[in-house]
Amino acid sequence: MKKFLLSVMILVTAAFIGSGVVSAISDDLAGAISVNCASITGQLRSVRYYDRRAREYLGNRYEKLVSNFVVNLNVRLVKNNISNVRLAELQVELASAQSQFKNAYGQYATEMNELIGMDCVARPADFYEKLERVRDLRMRVRESVERTNGVLTEFRAAVVEVRDAL
Repeated sequence: MKKFLLSVMILVTAAFIGSGVVSAISDDLAGAISVNCASITGQLRSVRYYDRRAREYLGNRYEKLVSNFVVNLNVRLVKNNISNVRLAELQVELASAQSQFKNAYGQYATEMNELIGMDCVARPADFYEKLERVRDLRMRVRESVERTNGVLTEFRAAVVEVRDAL
């Protein structure tokens, strides 16, 4: 039982922490993937579920911030003859970051669904290669979240500067 859990943990850890795509996998790794296929697929389904929930939360949060705060604030500033080029630039940058997040997650979700649907018993090397691709795409999603959050932080700082200037 310990060997089973260890092999599953090594595989999942290697997939989401390791770097670089491996073109050929060892016989031991291929055997571990084949033997533990159902468990690995179950863990991937769990990751997909929680990632989907996080995407929904972040996507809704970003949409609400942009539509209820960012756009409305910039419109109100313009109507009150208060110009702030930085806030307008950040609004555009935020829209770009938001789009990058949606695209990155869309690619990740598609590849993750394909991975979960693969026959890892019959094709462990292909499965592992796809797993590495999914891991890279998941990292891109993370980077897009960090970028979007960074733009939101900059926007907040710019709002504080406008407030202090009034």
